Amino acid sequence: MRLIIVRHARAKDRDAKSWPDDTQRPLTKGGRREFARLAARVPNWIEPPAAVLSSGWVRAWDTAAILCNETGWPDPIRCRALETEGGASAVQAILQELRARADQASVAIVGHEPVLGELIGHLLGGDALVAVAKGAVAVLDMHPDEGRGTLLALVPPWPWPRVPWRCWTCTRTRAVARCWRWFPLKPCSVRERVAALGRGIRTPRKDQHP
Repeated sequence: MRLIIVRHARAKDRDAKSWPDDTQRPLTKGGRREFARLAARVPNWIEPPAAVLSSGWVRAWDTAAILCNETGWPDPIRCRALETEGGASAVQAILQELRARADQASVAIVGHEPVLGELIGHLLGGDALVAVAKGAVAVLDMHPDEGRGTLLALVPPWPWPRVPWRCWTCTRTRAVARCWRWFPLKPCSVRERVAALGRGIRTPRKDQHP
């Protein structure tokens, strides 16, 4: 069986006042956009699964909906075994669901950490510690009866590694680059250039910026 594992995209931070029921916590706008870009590329390297199983928690269900909308995969099916955050019993419950679909060539699941990382670790031999980023997609070749598998790919939702970049003028580490259009070095704003001058740091003129 080809097993496709997807962690939900970036969601709002836990907040007991806004979402007393944490299962209702939604995705952020940025998380939706980021995952939609990845999902649109998924059909280029993954064959469509026979079924998409998803946690019914809002952040996972919405991620599954984006995935199926962008890829044309079957509509998600709610799987209560995925409505958990971890534990050995939770991993066994998910494996039981997968064994019930052993006749299907490919299955996708959408859920939460740490149970997804624990599931991958169990399939790889039990001792592996795998961290699945929000919105990431993992692909494994799995033997449902044996409960073992081989990791083929683990793809994060952003196309380039996140690396900090520094300002040309004050050398302070700033935001995180996620896009090829961003350069490793960026100039400060006018206010920051003035502040840098006050600290005795020479700043290049605008026409000196490469």
